[in-house]
Amino acid sequence: MSPIDLLCEQLWGLAVSHPDLRVTREAAGGEWQDVERYWLVPSATRARLLLPAAARAVTAGACLNYRGLRPRHVNLARAGLGAAARAGAPLSLHTVAVQVRRSRPTVAGRLPLASVGATLGVGEVFASLGVRSGANRKATLSLVDSTGGPVGYAKVGWNELTDGFVTTESRVLRALDGGASQVRTPHVLADVDVDGHAVVVTEPLPEDVRSITSTTHWPTAQELYALTPVHRRARLADTDHARALGQRLAGRRAGSSDRPTTELLGRAERLLAELGALPGQLPVARRWHGDLTPWNAARDRSGRLWIWDWETAEDDVLAGLDAFHWMFSVERLRAGSMTGIGLDACLDRALPHLVAAGLSRSQTPVVAAVYSVVVVERAATLAALAGGWERVWCGVDELDSLLDRARALLGRSEPASG
Repeated sequence: MSPIDLLCEQLWGLAVSHPDLRVTREAAGGEWQDVERYWLVPSATRARLLLPAAARAVTAGACLNYRGLRPRHVNLARAGLGAAARAGAPLSLHTVAVQVRRSRPTVAGRLPLASVGATLGVGEVFASLGVRSGANRKATLSLVDSTGGPVGYAKVGWNELTDGFVTTESRVLRALDGGASQVRTPHVLADVDVDGHAVVVTEPLPEDVRSITSTTHWPTAQELYALTPVHRRARLADTDHARALGQRLAGRRAGSSDRPTTELLGRAERLLAELGALPGQLPVARRWHGDLTPWNAARDRSGRLWIWDWETAEDDVLAGLDAFHWMFSVERLRAGSMTGIGLDACLDRALPHLVAAGLSRSQTPVVAAVYSVVVVERAATLAALAGGWERVWCGVDELDSLLDRARALLGRSEPASG
């Protein structure tokens, strides 16, 4: 799909289907007027970033806000774009616009950006966004006002999966209500229904936040469990998360006609059942973030930790999964693929956080094994929705290997089938 097709799918479905709206690269004129217009950076066919084609301050702010969250090479490129915006120079040879018929201007109020602006009541808002093409793709708008100052973020659902992500994020952030003194989360500014799909708008992060680039800035155990506290002990099978995970695996397996996928899901189900049958109780957290990584967290100038992107959070879950996911994600980035990730190395790095949660050293391989089952279920869900494994970040063979390595950590061989 082209970048514009992806945006029509995720953000501008109404504009494509409504007779009085259109998405076009043409200039406004005649019966059509612009509602939104964006620079396609670097070009129409290779667009990775959309920036508002608006007043100079608006476009410059969209380019330059939150420089502390970006790598140096990205900031250099953004600085060039920001300088061009301030000078009134074009940022690309190509733009794309959402337009409305001049005779029906009120129809534009149903578009996502207009709906968000009206709900916030802050006047006209503008957006920049990246072009997402992965299996779990969704539009996330970085919002600015007429001065270019940050207004917030809007995450937009467009199908059943992404609507679920958006509503989960809103629910969890409302429950956290800004977080704790040492760890903060954005407040929810608004929940908006746009053409039957969910949109959550969260407040802007502090402008002085900086990305977490050093291991010395990684979350401490105290910070990690400030928002995901251990609230009881139980067998794994008696946690809400394990029960829901098992149901999703069974449902996904029953709905798949692809033999390698069904065999993979069956292996994951069997491993989860074995883990649930293990004796002894484990620490259970009130929730887990579900995607806690260095790119979903930052520290402000005072050193306080900020965590966002709670769309995959789940309640009543084995404690320690967030710590393991952090280490696994860092290793995956380093290795470039899942096959190069050592689960034992991830466990070693996560060990202080796991012990702090109340896990004994002998119990820690259970965390790696449960996490491996989670990865299988998530990947298989994305593959089913995408119509195949091509757009998923890993394949069946890699996931089979992951389950093998999890069993090796546990010291448990695969039971004979049949």
